[in-house]
Amino acid sequence: MVLARGHVRPLFACRRPTRLGRREENVASRPIWTTLKEVTLTIVINSFSRALTVLTIVAAQTAHAQVTVDISKITCEQFNVLQKADSVAVWMSGYYHGGRRDSVIEMNKFEENVKDLRAACRQADNFKRPVMQLIEESGRTGK
Repeated sequence: MVLARGHVRPLFACRRPTRLGRREENVASRPIWTTLKEVTLTIVINSFSRALTVLTIVAAQTAHAQVTVDISKITCEQFNVLQKADSVAVWMSGYYHGGRRDSVIEMNKFEENVKDLRAACRQADNFKRPVMQLIEESGRTGK
């Protein structure tokens, strides 16, 4: 079908709404590079939105992955096999120093206390006892 002099209507003319959605425009009548730019931009925007969605989901899942531990209930048996036993020891030191309102820590004494605590926790009598109870009975809380 001939529309005007020298112009042939394509068999499958693509029609789509314009940006404002007021009227349809014939995509086939536009230069190919303009259409390719729009397609590329659409792909980039879709890829970005998908990546942002995945990132949001992953961030939401990691936020729920936090672990809460009640230190007062950790037994010596659990303390012996705990991967982060040093972190627990540091927390307990801060807990008892905070109770005394003491902001100074003697590192050598701290390391000695942790070594003594580990030795006490390895004794079979103390396996089922809470670590904090063991500390308080040893009198090392400084109260």
